[in-house]
Amino acid sequence: FIASYQFIKLKDNHSLINEENIFSETLQKSLNKIINTKKRAILYLNKKGYAKVILCKNCGFVPKCNKCFLSLHLKDSHLICHICQKIDNAFNFCPKCKGHNFGYFQLGGEFIYKKIKENFPQLKIFRFDLNSAPTYKKQLEIIEKFYASSPAVLIGTSLLFKITPDFYFPVDLTVVLNIDYDLFFPDYNAKEKTYLNLLKLNSLSKKLMIQSFQDFLEPFDFDEELTLRKMMKYPPFYKIVKINLFAKKIDILPRVKMLFNVLSEAVKLCIKKFNLTENDIILQGPIKKISKKNLSYDIIMKFSLNSFKYKNKLLQLIPVKANIDVEPKAIL
Repeated sequence: FIASYQFIKLKDNHSLINEENIFSETLQKSLNKIINTKKRAILYLNKKGYAKVILCKNCGFVPKCNKCFLSLHLKDSHLICHICQKIDNAFNFCPKCKGHNFGYFQLGGEFIYKKIKENFPQLKIFRFDLNSAPTYKKQLEIIEKFYASSPAVLIGTSLLFKITPDFYFPVDLTVVLNIDYDLFFPDYNAKEKTYLNLLKLNSLSKKLMIQSFQDFLEPFDFDEELTLRKMMKYPPFYKIVKINLFAKKIDILPRVKMLFNVLSEAVKLCIKKFNLTENDIILQGPIKKISKKNLSYDIIMKFSLNSFKYKNKLLQLIPVKANIDVEPKAIL
């Protein structure tokens, strides 16, 4: 539902996928045009450190869990689902190119900043992420400096969408450096969020350019999305509760396992007592997440609309300190 955009396929079919692929010939020409016309461009790159997208470095294929329909991650040479923890050996070889070279595509704002500074020294460069702009005041300050400079580029993450649209004026070019990060993020609503973000980016510029390692950008099909969510027991057909346990230094895995076992037994009793089925309350996890600050685990509970009224009876049984998020915006 995006009226007009330019799609750039990043894979050149001659070498393995790497960071340099991001600077496509089209992107380089576009940045040179920004310099020559003394205009401005916004470069968008979203990345969540604990859930990197894994792909075939030969062709760009992204493997997905055949149970949860979410992208897999790599652990000890195996492809594993974040949600159901299933180890999927079906992807020992890429089904698209028959290659055996799955890996993470590493890319961050620091690399983009460094490369642009090296190759386009005429550009004034601004970074717009939580590291460079941790406060709302600092964010507005960077936006104001960006619009006061030319030629200039703003390298931004999803933090761009936190600022009220009134503070933006249309720029000449907006580039999604790698849409695969958003599109294949292992969460049930990744596709919906991606296309909403594309609409917002499209409104910020006269021209939208989308780069990807895929052959084309699949359109967002509302009916297809609803069918998939119903089949996979995701909202709006099910309600989700996310239970998070975290710690900075100590090993919390024993506590996590104990909590999961307690909830498992409680769910069985609840199903029996209130004449429910196994599909009415579903327990998933634990999902391990690692950040710079701490190690944490998530336990996901899915409730059918009929069983959601019993959630408090189960949550009251949690014997350890935990963060409880009822109907979270995202699973991860």
